Amino acid sequence: MDAAPPDRPPRTGLALLEACGWLAAGILVAGVAAGSTSEGYRWANGAIGVCCWLLGVRVFLGHGGYLLSAPSIFGFAFSVFFGVGGIYHALLSSDYIQPWMCQALLLGYAAQVLLFFGFWRRRGDYQDPPAQFLPCSPGTRLILVSAGAVVLAAAVVWKAGGIVSQQLQTLTLGAAFAAVTVIAAALVLDPAARILSLRTVFICGLIVVFVQYLHGGTGRLVIVALGFTVASLYAIRFRTRLVKIGLVVCTLPVLQWMAVYRLSYVDSLAVGSSLNRTGLESAMRPPGAFAELLFAYERYGFELSHGRTFLSVPALIVPRAIWPGQPEALGYELARVTAPTRYGSGYSDASSVLGEWFFNFGFPGLLLMVVVIGFTVRWLDRLMSMAMRLRSDAVRLVAMTTVVVVCAGVPDVVWSGTHTYAARTLARLPLLLLLLVVVHGARSTVPPSIGRGGASPPWRASTGRAEPTARRADLHSRGHEPARPPGNTLVATPYAGSDRHEGERKR
Repeated sequence: MDAAPPDRPPRTGLALLEACGWLAAGILVAGVAAGSTSEGYRWANGAIGVCCWLLGVRVFLGHGGYLLSAPSIFGFAFSVFFGVGGIYHALLSSDYIQPWMCQALLLGYAAQVLLFFGFWRRRGDYQDPPAQFLPCSPGTRLILVSAGAVVLAAAVVWKAGGIVSQQLQTLTLGAAFAAVTVIAAALVLDPAARILSLRTVFICGLIVVFVQYLHGGTGRLVIVALGFTVASLYAIRFRTRLVKIGLVVCTLPVLQWMAVYRLSYVDSLAVGSSLNRTGLESAMRPPGAFAELLFAYERYGFELSHGRTFLSVPALIVPRAIWPGQPEALGYELARVTAPTRYGSGYSDASSVLGEWFFNFGFPGLLLMVVVIGFTVRWLDRLMSMAMRLRSDAVRLVAMTTVVVVCAGVPDVVWSGTHTYAARTLARLPLLLLLLVVVHGARSTVPPSIGRGGASPPWRASTGRAEPTARRADLHSRGHEPARPPGNTLVATPYAGSDRHEGERKR
């Protein structure tokens, strides 16, 4: 399939007008909610939830073209946690929290508008049509599939044998995640791949194995991240927006499956534990916990963390023997405000990335969050562009896969903040980085015989250097001046030698 033309960034005036339109819609809803009763706030929160969902889908479909870029995945996660989550809490949360729920949803809505139109409006230059796919050799793909299969099988056997340590469980799950991703990349990022094929059936089977035998029932966003990873690979290969549209259409069915999956897991722990539960309590928790933080801060106040929870990220790789007083992750610290009776019991909460920055710095932290998250996600977007411009076949494949894995974990940031994202992503990277080092050290080079009197190859590498003047003039006079794209590109063009001999014969 031909590469789609690169998306043009919207003009500044039109983008500003659209941003003002989104903000005006939120302000209008907020004005209706002002001074309302609890029942009125429920209607207002439901309307704001719909606005959040529409805005998130707008970001998801509008950024990156057919690709699942980091900003677009952030927008999709926002549409679920603040869009569907806002409607969920408008229907089921207590009356006392509805005014603060309205405030939490409006703050999230305004932050998403500022992020998209202020930082992510100009997308990275992903498309590189002259390069397209540099096909790996069948042997390289076989090695990648075999390595992934061995790691996945070892993880299944190890999990079946029982893993006591929580850290080993996290590393095992991360290695299995990377193994499934490597196999999928080797099979999908191939010019011969097709959407409806045995390869797709095989990849779906791998996901089923991952969910059935490796996923423990908690941390359903791990499955979501795996789904985003595989979907991103298909979008890169087949260059169609249908992948994004399909994900939007499947949102509600997937949420329904996630609810049933959680209720089944809860019942497996204790029969009858799923009574009076929806199965989406933790998935839809972020706006609720953020609203409780706002309520507690405005009513009686609480001590801000002043950035201490962010130090739990470097603590992930530093042993406690070296750093005895390591700070706790955000989820455990939130219980001090949202569930004081359960604080210190191992209970963990999730308040979204907005709640993380508010818990640390108060309302100024929300502005700081927009700046930091805006530049960070934009950097991830550019990292994807850099990976897609690599010219070495196997290195490019593994590098693109690694960046896709890093971007697919963005919903963890939206749901719970930095620590959850860092812990899960770091566990997935060792296998991918090891493969990247191996393929970089063993990358193949173009045989020197190509273009030096041997058989005419079907393609040649254009170095971007000018040919001798006499040679170019000779070719031009015979009507065989080869087309030369700008820059250093690998293009499918006829070999110049065959054109010259053909011209001799005609003369």
